[in-house]
Amino acid sequence: MDYSEQDSESWWRTWHTCVGITESSVGVYSITVQVSYSIDPTYMRSDVKTPPRNVPVCIRKLLDTEGIACISGEDPLDGNALFIDKCFYGQPYTFNQFYNDLTKPIRNVPLVAVTSDDDGAYPVNPDELARKLTGIAFVVALDKSNKELDKVLEETFFDRGSRNYAYRPLRHSIQVYFPGLNMDDPRDARRHYRFSSEWISRFSGSICESVASDVIAGSVRAFSQSDKVVACCQDIQNAIDKARRDELASRYREGQRKEERNAERSKLQAQYSKALDELARTQREKNASIEEIAQMSQLLDESMVTIEQKDQEIDDMSEYTSLLEKDIDSKEKKITSLKQELDSVWDIAHESEQLQWRVKSLTEQLQRKGPASNDAYLVEKMVSLPSSVADALQLAAEAFPKKIIVLPEAERSAQAHASGSANETWQILLGLATVLHPLCFSDNPEKDGSITDTYKRMTGYDLSLRESKATNDVPAYVRARRRTYEGRIIDITPHVKGRSRKRGETLRVHFAIDEKTERIVIGHCGAHLDTAGTKRKGF
Repeated sequence: MDYSEQDSESWWRTWHTCVGITESSVGVYSITVQVSYSIDPTYMRSDVKTPPRNVPVCIRKLLDTEGIACISGEDPLDGNALFIDKCFYGQPYTFNQFYNDLTKPIRNVPLVAVTSDDDGAYPVNPDELARKLTGIAFVVALDKSNKELDKVLEETFFDRGSRNYAYRPLRHSIQVYFPGLNMDDPRDARRHYRFSSEWISRFSGSICESVASDVIAGSVRAFSQSDKVVACCQDIQNAIDKARRDELASRYREGQRKEERNAERSKLQAQYSKALDELARTQREKNASIEEIAQMSQLLDESMVTIEQKDQEIDDMSEYTSLLEKDIDSKEKKITSLKQELDSVWDIAHESEQLQWRVKSLTEQLQRKGPASNDAYLVEKMVSLPSSVADALQLAAEAFPKKIIVLPEAERSAQAHASGSANETWQILLGLATVLHPLCFSDNPEKDGSITDTYKRMTGYDLSLRESKATNDVPAYVRARRRTYEGRIIDITPHVKGRSRKRGETLRVHFAIDEKTERIVIGHCGAHLDTAGTKRKGF
């Protein structure tokens, strides 16, 4: 849609809005909006000022509509600021989430950090700034009056020897972090702009409006349009014109091939005519007999038949060559598939080697307890690897009854996940009992603040203690992560992720950490539960 209207305050300015909507999947759309203006050529004044940039009202109203969400990757852009009131586990938005959002390579939009002064006063209203940047960036508010948060900020960013120092969020300032931030390169900090407290104190206009205008300008300059996304009506016409040009080019190439065949046929006919002329001339010169002329004519006819046969052979060879090319493509695909299967076999061999090493280690540790140890018997039983996800879950429940509780829902999900890897399931369950349980229920110095990193380092598997905000906003997804245990409703959001990305083999083990019984309660062991991103990723 292209829409133009005259400025209500300046008669000489006309605004032009281009809106392009492209469906990328069912229920998901890419929307581009381009706003520009033109000046009446009869306006002779030189005092024309560039108006401040802002998010069009039509976009704000669109995103206010119930059932519509604006997402960049997995980052929601709903026009609300994210406040970090605490910096420990359990808050809606934590410092760890802020740091991960800051440094992750898949971020597509700017992150604007608004830092308060020591009394908790912000240079601008974070919610107002977030509203002005709806669909452009997301705003994070850092409260320096929170002593616990201030301490974490100092430890993370303000050590001069740290790689984070060049990117530190200063007190009572606004820092714009663009996508692709590289903490290992201090020179990269030059392109991430900071509105300092000195500039804020000297600025006389609307700080929120000025900052929003500059952020929008930077985002527009960094915007790159995909070939599959429509930005204006001309893009549609361009696509139609390209299809027509491709069709004409194909017809032109086909015409060239026909002309080449006709030229070859004309050449043969000319040769044939020349031969007949030569025959007639020879007959006149040598007064050849009628029989000799007939023989030569027959010879020429046979030559034409041979030429036609050669033409047919050439056509047959072309078809055969095409079949050979298709066969080569098919074999190359089979070779690629065999390489992938070989890689999978190597992964399984590597996982099996790790599992055997850990079983041996556990057996030696438990045998030191005494020959009558029931745990040692169970570990000896583990040497026989489980053959399915359900067998692995049952074996873990028998081997670690004081550390793991398996709910009926988990057993059903394991039985339904027949295509999953039994070896990988057993490794994850073993890691929950031998690594995560001590981290949760013992005095471990690495427990606070780094439990996911410690688990990843010791087991090689990713541990997540929460879901994304987009997933938590869907009530059906939240209910799917609730279980009943000993008369209580428990949350099994924490989960360990399997490594396989193939459809039907993706594994997730969801659990709850029960402080009362000091056990890990497994509520799901099977396929990937639905999230805000599963439909886009093809699960």
